[in-house]
Amino acid sequence: MENKKLKILMFNRWVGYNEGGNETHIKELAVFLSKKGHKIDIITTGEEALIPIKEHINKIWQVASPRKYFSYSSKRFIYSFIYLLKSFFIFYKLLKIKKIKYDIITVHFSLEAFLLRFVRAVFNIPYALILVGDTDMELIEGKRADNTSELTEYMARECLNYCYYPKILTKGVDRARFNRKVNGHKVRNLYINNKKQFLILTVCRLEPRKNLETLIKSAKILENKYPNIFKFVIIGGGIEENKLKNMVKKYRLNNVYFTGMIYSTSSLLPQYYASADIFALPTLYEGFGYVFSEAMSFGLPVIGTDTSAVPEVVSGTGIIIPLRSPIKLSQAIYSIYSDSKLRKELSRKSLKKVENWYWDKLIMDYEKFLYEAINKNRKYNNSYKRYKRCFSDLFFDFPKILFIGLRPLYKTKNSWGSILNKRYE
Repeated sequence: MENKKLKILMFNRWVGYNEGGNETHIKELAVFLSKKGHKIDIITTGEEALIPIKEHINKIWQVASPRKYFSYSSKRFIYSFIYLLKSFFIFYKLLKIKKIKYDIITVHFSLEAFLLRFVRAVFNIPYALILVGDTDMELIEGKRADNTSELTEYMARECLNYCYYPKILTKGVDRARFNRKVNGHKVRNLYINNKKQFLILTVCRLEPRKNLETLIKSAKILENKYPNIFKFVIIGGGIEENKLKNMVKKYRLNNVYFTGMIYSTSSLLPQYYASADIFALPTLYEGFGYVFSEAMSFGLPVIGTDTSAVPEVVSGTGIIIPLRSPIKLSQAIYSIYSDSKLRKELSRKSLKKVENWYWDKLIMDYEKFLYEAINKNRKYNNSYKRYKRCFSDLFFDFPKILFIGLRPLYKTKNSWGSILNKRYE
């Protein structure tokens, strides 16, 4: 079985149009599985973000759905229901009408995973849940998939609250694209005018969870103390873009630059990493923090926050600071700037740590993970067993799912979805 080349269907609504750590993970997983000889189809909304890797994708099936985070919308339940209904019809079209045979489906978020409970029961196709977060909904769904993975030990321990322990499979880094041979001089010259200046890079979605207000406040502190030395470059787009730009204008800062969104598949992104002196992200929560590992592949010292999985990922390669502390962030940046020995030591440790996270090493673990999921599903070899499994699981899970779905949403606009509010308090 483990020598068989698989026909894999990936199911995620954002990967076709959006950029972020989750979407990057899915795209790179598709590319490296394709290079190993597996055939990849994707169900998503949109297609433009997949154009750079289209040679590795057999077929893209599109679901007509609003392009937004449902959890931020007052119509979240309506959007979710319509999206699930339309997605099920896509599955029916592919599996029943077109009679396409998939060996396995991979899913990366709770809403899609919930639908796959029914798809598995009806069409007898196993699915693997590759978690990149640990919300209550995701942890519930992780218990019901044929195989489940988490990115870090921190996230895996969260699953113990639901009486299971997943595989630990980190996000990979593409060694061919993210390495110290990349020339970043052209990009660096856009922001740096002399040898004394220092470039701090941040790459992320511009949303509340990333806490970029702290970054901008630290830029103000450093500019006031050391004028025209520290340059901050922020790559990404998102719902807080205008708010953050207005904050920069309010502080009258000339040392903070927004590039807008740069696709993870773009050749420009590695050049920005190569141009930087350090990488900083004062995030409020990360299941892994893909951009940290990308920065490490260039030997950059990194600055992260004392929250969730960040210390596990960053430990030894940079400096961990408290949450929401512009002063501590500015001090960390200055300490790396002013101490060349510290800078070199952190750079060496970054390069050493990221060696464990390159795709050419990790992809075989992901293949094994998928084969295991297929084998686990074999014992449900008739429709009675499959439907019994589906509805008995749903019977036990539904009260928890209903409670989570109806939880008060009074902080939705200031958090990453309503069910992560508790992590910010």
